[in-house]
Amino acid sequence: MAKAELPADISDLQVQFTGGGVTDHGDTYYFKTSPPEIERLISTMNLSLDQSFDQSASQSFMRSLPNAPDYRRWTGARQYKKYDDGWFYYMLINSAKTEVYMFIGSI
Repeated sequence: MAKAELPADISDLQVQFTGGGVTDHGDTYYFKTSPPEIERLISTMNLSLDQSFDQSASQSFMRSLPNAPDYRRWTGARQYKKYDDGWFYYMLINSAKTEVYMFIGSI
């Protein structure tokens, strides 16, 4: 659904699927990777920096996954986004560009 290949060096992948059927569909992903792979994903998915993201206000569609770090504790996190034909994509990365939360959903 992300329209991009997963990073070759991915680790600690966790996934949570929600909705579907008669409700909105959404998938949350968490994984670790390298900064070049994060840059590749941003470029391949054609994501833009979310200028309205305010980490202190927790303005993200992300839900922290049970066995993954709480992104709200990341200092200097950045969020990227894209809307495309009924689908929306959010990628939240830590400041070191080594940890990723991604939310992909449809309405």
